Amino acid sequence: LLEEAPAGVGYADLIYLPKKGSSLPALVIELKWNQTAKGAIAQIRNRQYPKLIEGYGGELLLVGIAYDKDAPAGQRKHSCIIETMQNSFAYCQQHEAEIREHIQRSEG
Repeated sequence: LLEEAPAGVGYADLIYLPKKGSSLPALVIELKWNQTAKGAIAQIRNRQYPKLIEGYGGELLLVGIAYDKDAPAGQRKHSCIIETMQNSFAYCQQHEAEIREHIQRSEG
């Protein structure tokens, strides 16, 4: 797990690389407060954060997570978008479901 990793143009919040031989995908995660998950994904793409792990060669998911921190207590919500890195990495829908389940468990 890499935190605030210099990548592309800027710093990626989190980059997760699975152990060698694992069937799990690599993740590039951008976290946003009071913004949108869609904006987090756009930042990952626009600032080219996946370049840091370009040679990885496995599957790659882009994860944008937004948190409404200024909402009143009890009304704060998370939103999440998970996308594949197109044209560079293979994608397995099974992994997307596993990651979504993990995120839902951590929120609840």
